[in-house]
Amino acid sequence: DMEKVRQLAEGKYRTWDWIFGWSPDYEVVLEEGRLFTGSLHVHRGKIVRASFTSDQVPEPVIRTLEDALCGCRHETGEVENVISQTVPSQWGTASALAETFF
Repeated sequence: DMEKVRQLAEGKYRTWDWIFGWSPDYEVVLEEGRLFTGSLHVHRGKIVRASFTSDQVPEPVIRTLEDALCGCRHETGEVENVISQTVPSQWGTASALAETFF
């Protein structure tokens, strides 16, 4: 029955967990020349480890951001939200800084 197929597709196969949650592990390297240098380690679509440095951002802000990123989905909206809550705007907008992590 087509309604059951639609419900299954909507309830399982079109969810973030199905599409991204089963993706292979990967690492995002934050290149030199940006505000942050370092890496993000992603497991099943979620950041499990963040490690970076900055010549401009104080270490306590960096450590807070690293901790806050761990456990969040590696998607623009979630990373941007974490940045907006942890990094003062003097270093740029959350949306501009979020681009660094992709």
